[in-house]
Amino acid sequence: MEELGLEDVKKLQIHLTNHFQKYLEAKGKRLMGWNQILDPELSPQAICQFWLGNKNKVIEHMKKGGKVIGSNYLSTYLDHPYKIISLKKAYHYEPRFARKKDNLDEHIIGIEPPLWTERIPNDKRLYHQAFPRLTAYAETAWTPKKSKNYEIFKEKLKIFLKRLDRLGINYATTKEAD
Repeated sequence: MEELGLEDVKKLQIHLTNHFQKYLEAKGKRLMGWNQILDPELSPQAICQFWLGNKNKVIEHMKKGGKVIGSNYLSTYLDHPYKIISLKKAYHYEPRFARKKDNLDEHIIGIEPPLWTERIPNDKRLYHQAFPRLTAYAETAWTPKKSKNYEIFKEKLKIFLKRLDRLGINYATTKEAD
């Protein structure tokens, strides 16, 4: 750190993050990391995956041209019980970090609903946690907010759940999920 003129480990982290971003960029790739990588000195070429914390840092990254993926801990985590993130809440999730008038939505490149498996004992439980919420997130990702209709989504969902039945894939009932 001394040789690089870096005063603390936080400066070392951003130095290394930007170093790897440049390396990956030279290979035609982009670095992506959880929002802990955010720093005023972070390259705008790095993609931030926001899950928890200070949205102001995300907004500053977006203002510099940085891209963001929404994975809000209290809105997208599939390993959370349905009583915390219901099907309806999943459907209505909108990854917004700034006010509409700030015109930063173009920097949001998508959403990702993580499913951490440290408390998921088997495939049956994994599918139960994922479905039907994963379909709600897919719909959210490609449908503009003004075109969304939860009741129509639930009707289409019935068709999808029949496919899961034919494939023998477990899922939470819509009654349980809502």
